[in-house]
Amino acid sequence: MLLTPMKISQTLPRPENWSDFEDLCKRLWGEVWECPEIQKHGRLGQNQSGVDVFGMKKGEDGYYGIQCKGKNEYNNNQLTEREIDDEVEAAKHFEPPLKKLYLVTTAQNDVKVQAYVRKLNLKHRAEGLFEVHVFGWESIVGLINENKRTHDFYVKSQNFKRNHAVRVTFHDGSTVLEAPVQFSQTKTIYSTKDNPLNPFLKQWSAFDRIAAMYTQEKDKVNRSYFRLGLRVENTGEYALENYKLRVRFSTGCQKFSDEQPIELRTVESMLAMNFRSPRTWTSSENSEGFFSLNFGHAAMLVPLDGRSSNDLWIRPHPDASEILLDWTFLSKDFNDEGLLRIEVNSEIEKRRKYVKVEDPTEERKEDGEITDYWEEVES
Repeated sequence: MLLTPMKISQTLPRPENWSDFEDLCKRLWGEVWECPEIQKHGRLGQNQSGVDVFGMKKGEDGYYGIQCKGKNEYNNNQLTEREIDDEVEAAKHFEPPLKKLYLVTTAQNDVKVQAYVRKLNLKHRAEGLFEVHVFGWESIVGLINENKRTHDFYVKSQNFKRNHAVRVTFHDGSTVLEAPVQFSQTKTIYSTKDNPLNPFLKQWSAFDRIAAMYTQEKDKVNRSYFRLGLRVENTGEYALENYKLRVRFSTGCQKFSDEQPIELRTVESMLAMNFRSPRTWTSSENSEGFFSLNFGHAAMLVPLDGRSSNDLWIRPHPDASEILLDWTFLSKDFNDEGLLRIEVNSEIEKRRKYVKVEDPTEERKEDGEITDYWEEVES
């Protein structure tokens, strides 16, 4: 049977709000630039220096910036020369200096705006400043249609129906997961002076020893890991057979486990571990960095049905603000792929350790390695 090429719509609806438009631009230019590390600039309320999204295009040595300008599609509002000048002037304060600035808008393409930007580029070239490019909604739609991942994501998010289609989300149905984690870091202070808290520490140490004699040991949970599970839903019209989902994390993920990292202290907890769930992933494909998630033994996913994976436990890099999850859906008659985003919120507990030295020249402060944060919990 011959398959006819999919006809791509040239008129996609605009995002419903500015935040969705910013997310779309980040995803789209991340694919265009081949830049998985593309990021939003700061957060709402901060001075963003005329840049909403920034990244470094593959093969380049300078940063590109994107400024998103939402416009109403019904009253034909356009970018004005004043708006362009204001955004360009603000972008001059971005650090390090930009190589290119993209002004992207849901307004229609406009020849006057394009001509103004062309003249502006000649001026910038003479002054050694960044290039400026403007993309109206028609141009953005053209890019969406040329980049499969963004196209499939955006079309599905706009509720278009296909014969074969899947929706991959986190367990709660979202495509963005907030991941709070905690870490520990000890600052060692080498000083010729005694720790002023020593008398209190000795007193508390005595209380702790007495309390330990009458207190049952507790289990410890590693709070440097967060829980993650995925859900696959058949949003098409036909059943999907012999399916599996392969996932791969970006560099923001340092470790992962198929069970929650717990230090077991009690007999009851150790016995309970004998009844743990089956392994979360079924196979590892190290050559590509992918592994396949376990969705049980179901070989078919009928329309409107869904399956959830077992949980994974992820330890991000302490300095990671975002982890991208690259997924690939494979089945008998249909394959698909896409991205999910994890926003990492790291909190580092600062501790101090005092070391007495005799030589004043040895006085110093040293930040120790950032380590896992363990918390005692009730069994």
